[in-house]
Amino acid sequence: MNLEEPMVDIVKNGDVEGEDMSCFFKSEGRMVDGEFTFPIEPATYTEGAGMNDSRGIIVTTSEDAPAECGALFYIRLPQTLSEGTKYRISFDIMSDNEALTYTNAHGEPGEYVYYNALDFLHSYPYWTHFERKGIISAEQAQNNGILMRTFAFLLDQNHENEVNHFYFDNIKFEIDEAHVAKEVIMGDVNGDGNVSIQDVVLLVDYTLNKPVSGFVLEAADVTGDGQINVSDVVGIVNIVLKKN
Repeated sequence: MNLEEPMVDIVKNGDVEGEDMSCFFKSEGRMVDGEFTFPIEPATYTEGAGMNDSRGIIVTTSEDAPAECGALFYIRLPQTLSEGTKYRISFDIMSDNEALTYTNAHGEPGEYVYYNALDFLHSYPYWTHFERKGIISAEQAQNNGILMRTFAFLLDQNHENEVNHFYFDNIKFEIDEAHVAKEVIMGDVNGDGNVSIQDVVLLVDYTLNKPVSGFVLEAADVTGDGQINVSDVVGIVNIVLKKN
């Protein structure tokens, strides 16, 4: 990958100094009615938890968590990532105890797409800088109609039943300019700048869990109910009919 080509950071508030935390989620395991669960919730910033006593994000693993995962941290991007997207991800990380973390590709946080996103990374009781670059593969980009937009970090692999705190700061996710999402036009699910019958066909394929490419998820929820379904197909049909 040519690191000299223009790259655009699409993470919002990656230095955690602002108020917008829409790109960050976490799952800190807890016991509920005798069962261990990983509820997904928005991440929050903590004063003094970042590098040089700046703001940072803390995710805490539980001593009761299963060995394969102590907690999860999610970076949810403002757009989906299609096959062929060139990327460079970086952040600063520290943990109370040395730990091993694995990464999955998700759609929304908790929506599994592919088992491997960034392989393994190590964290230590001191700040280290993590950086990796690559190209989104077909397997990472989508699975059964779910389009990738989230990196899920399975924190503390093979932990020894101890509480561990993970600290994150200076988070960036850069992609090549060609794959930066254009301004969203509601109903324009193929991203060609026009709402047409082609968008209807593409959305029908998506709702039937058929493989799709170039799908703009943000443009598909024309009803605004947070779900992508046949009601949105009808909505796009109505947009096309009104234009004609």
